[in-house]
Amino acid sequence: MLRLIVPCTARLASILILVAMITPAWHVFRYDDYKLLREEGLIYDCFYGNTTEDFENESWLHSIEGCYLRHLLDIQSWFPFINQNSIEADLHVLLLLILSEVCSLAVAWKNKTNSKTRKDHVLLSFAFVAVLSSTSATVLFLHNARKAVTANSPLIGVHQSIGYSFWVLVFANFVHWTMLLTQLMYVIRGRDPSSE
Repeated sequence: MLRLIVPCTARLASILILVAMITPAWHVFRYDDYKLLREEGLIYDCFYGNTTEDFENESWLHSIEGCYLRHLLDIQSWFPFINQNSIEADLHVLLLLILSEVCSLAVAWKNKTNSKTRKDHVLLSFAFVAVLSSTSATVLFLHNARKAVTANSPLIGVHQSIGYSFWVLVFANFVHWTMLLTQLMYVIRGRDPSSE
């Protein structure tokens, strides 16, 4: 059970990070709330238009992708060492997630090396896909950030980085939690794969 505590804690932290990124974006579904947040300086222009009609024409997916990483104060309150600059802070969060994924991959690799059962191969595959997903999110983020700097258009670059990285990280979290729940099921049933 102790081998589950550290990776589960790391994944809970990553879930909290994603929730902190998403939660403020719910306010932009109402134009009045969106305008109020802008006046208070809590968010920047997440859309290309400033009228009610422009706002209503934006899709639900666009509003999530275009705004959630602009609210870094929530993240910074949990992780004070993260720089408030959006690109730097986003990159630090992604690197933290990769670190947690690599730690879990190391545990899964050790378990597979010790027992070499089919279940360990399955758990290792889950861990590998999670690491690959988190790494891909970081590569996408850096790629789009570089394009934004080259094109002198930070808004578009950050928007693309946010959207791609977010959904890849959602997939990584889904894969990793599936792996942890599978291993927890083995432990509850008295079939800890690391002990076989």
